[in-house]
Formats: sequence, structure tokens, C-alpha cells
Amino acid sequence: MKLKFKKKRFIYNLLLGLFWTGIALDSILALEKIRWTKYIVLGLGISYLAKFLYEMKYQYIIIKDGTLQRSGLFHFHRKINLKEVYAIKEIQGTYYLKTDKTVFKIDTDLIDTSSLLHLHSLLKELDLPADKTPFYN
Repeated sequence: MKLKFKKKRFIYNLLLGLFWTGIALDSILALEKIRWTKYIVLGLGISYLAKFLYEMKYQYIIIKDGTLQRSGLFHFHRKINLKEVYAIKEIQGTYYLKTDKTVFKIDTDLIDTSSLLHLHSLLKELDLPADKTPFYN
């Protein structure tokens, strides 16, 4: 199962990518004096478009075989085993899943509403003590 990003995020990334790429290509194709800054703007536009395509395919978090894996284009994939979670904290709409080795951060502001309901039901099933979770069983 995948926890999906909000559609607003995709729209912003696509529009920014098209905007910066369009500006760069317009100035490059206008046969003006070519400067290195135009290529930086082109790189910025292409990176937004790449981020849009990557996030459309992989979404925010993949839940598979009892693990949560957060995908990201410009950073390493983070992975956590749900059986190792001993505490969940919620601070300003962000969940922190704690294990002995790591703290896994889930930003709920990025998650689509239907996917957020799936996340809540999954985290309630972890059977943690009431003082270790914001979800009281």
C-alpha cells in the first residue's frame, strides 16, 4: 500500500518545473548571450520536473511486509520495521515513530486525506501502551 501525497504538491512541482524550464529555454533559444546562469535555471526546472515524475510514481510512503519506507529523489530512502516501534509521538501534525536505532518522521501535512486514514488505522494496530501513542486503543 502507498501513502499518497496531496495533489496540491504535484501541481506545484509541475508548474514550477514548467515555469523555470520555459524561462531557461526561452532565453537560450532567443540567441542571446549565453550565460551560465541560464543553465542553472534550466537545471532547476528539470529538477522540479524530475521530482514531480518521481513522486507521482513512488508517492510518500510505501507500506510493505510490516515495514514503512519513505521514498525521496534527493535523499536516501528511510526504512523502519513496524515491529520495532516502541513509541509514537505527535508534534504539530508530525508523527515520530521511535525504535531503538532510529526515529522515523512522518509529516501528515503532506499526506492525502484517504491515505491518512489508512495510516491512522495502521498505527492504531501496533498495540502500544496508551502513554506511548497518541492513539488510545
